[in-house]
Amino acid sequence: MAILAAAELGRRLFGEPAKHREEISSATAIYNFMHPKMFDLQEEEAWVLLLNQGFKLIKAVKLSHGGLSETSVDIRIAIKLACVNNATVMVLCHNHPSGSTRPSRQDDALTQRFNKACEMMRIYFLDHVIVTDGKYYSYREEGRI
Repeated sequence: MAILAAAELGRRLFGEPAKHREEISSATAIYNFMHPKMFDLQEEEAWVLLLNQGFKLIKAVKLSHGGLSETSVDIRIAIKLACVNNATVMVLCHNHPSGSTRPSRQDDALTQRFNKACEMMRIYFLDHVIVTDGKYYSYREEGRI
């Protein structure tokens, strides 16, 4: 029975193609991945993208769903998700239903807190991207991370 079980397990492991993991290593790639999830939302949402060392997507998780002009993000939950999923790279992403890509003071403060938390946990904070319909704002591209 053990030999048959091992043979079946091997057949299943080697018979299935490897799961494709999308590479997300730039603000444009982040935007292209998140835009379909966020382009028509009437409320703000915040997501975290968990990546491995090769910038391959492990998991995308919605952290919060808020109101018209803000949403609450608990950094501890994002860090916990990164640790549980063995992520070494993290991206914060949220939308602005207004269509403005200009970050608010709250966005700036959240980015700084995220960056500090990631540094403490030795997780590379790749970017914080604000998504609107047709354009985005990248803290990394603007030299603010």
